[in-house]
Amino acid sequence: MGGTGNIRLLIADDQPECIDALQLALKGRPGIEVCGIATNGTELIIKTGRLLPDVVITDIKMPFTDGVQATVAIKEIHSAVKVIALTQFKAESYLVSMMQSGADAFLVKDVSSKTLELAIHSVLEDKPFFCETTNRNLLSLLQQGKLGNKSKDLPPDYFAPNEKEILLLICEAKTSNEIATELRLSYNTVIKYRQRLMEKIGSKKSTHLVLFAVEHGLFNPTD
Repeated sequence: MGGTGNIRLLIADDQPECIDALQLALKGRPGIEVCGIATNGTELIIKTGRLLPDVVITDIKMPFTDGVQATVAIKEIHSAVKVIALTQFKAESYLVSMMQSGADAFLVKDVSSKTLELAIHSVLEDKPFFCETTNRNLLSLLQQGKLGNKSKDLPPDYFAPNEKEILLLICEAKTSNEIATELRLSYNTVIKYRQRLMEKIGSKKSTHLVLFAVEHGLFNPTD
């Protein structure tokens, strides 16, 4: 975080009224400050490198470089920066694209300021975050077979002891400390399990663990 101790946010949206609405929603929230504004994905990438925010809140559909491409670039260069995808488009395809890009949270633009604040704190604790609408979208994708259900493809010995339990707790947005307490493991052991799970699915992103669990019928996002 910045020298002030506040959570520093960089907001990207090509619509001034949306930026104004976000700033208004965050106004007065303790410990949170907006350190910069970008109006397209290219500017977002440049300003992320210059300002090094803790969290980026980005629209998906933007000119020049969209939110998906910008998120990929940011995660490749500044992996510690958390990305919250914020969009007025509720189509499931946008959700999948942003999940695959490495975004850490997924919100629609009509969420409450309280939900927005909760998402910010959640991603900083390495907890993937979905609002009610994006949770429903995940379930819809699953029901339509667009994510598939590949649970039969996983061999019986795919998960080592504790791995499946830890995967499901990650999907439930539990922190590593919370998982350690619940399973009576050390924090460092949980971190090693988390890293091992990511290696198994070939990703370094927690949201990809959620997508993997949904795709394989291991986790229902609306339960």
